[in-house]
Amino acid sequence: MAKTVKLNNVDVTNYFTPRGMSVAYTKVLGNNGGTMLSGDREEDVLAWKAVVTLTCMPLTPAQQADFLAKVTVDDPTLYYFDPRTNAYRTIHYMAGISETVYKGQGGTGTEYWTGLVLTAEEK
Repeated sequence: MAKTVKLNNVDVTNYFTPRGMSVAYTKVLGNNGGTMLSGDREEDVLAWKAVVTLTCMPLTPAQQADFLAKVTVDDPTLYYFDPRTNAYRTIHYMAGISETVYKGQGGTGTEYWTGLVLTAEEK
């Protein structure tokens, strides 16, 4: 079962592959770190910020348009399960969006687009 994903408070879990979410963390460093005279190194870690990567299922043109509208608004939010806190949380993020590829019509005549990956970097 997939973890719940919401974009701007709207559940879009079905837009993403059940096993296509990854979460990484980046350090935000301050100016008080570096190499000391003794040769020891120190880090001035101000914060840890999440980088969430979500792989989309094949989407219809309407689903793709809805998805792209949600991730390109000013100050978008993402609700996701965070392994570091072992809980769901909501973040404001900067979006990175991969290219999308037109795959044509499926067996039912429905058109699909594939390849979309959202990279949500916490602000």
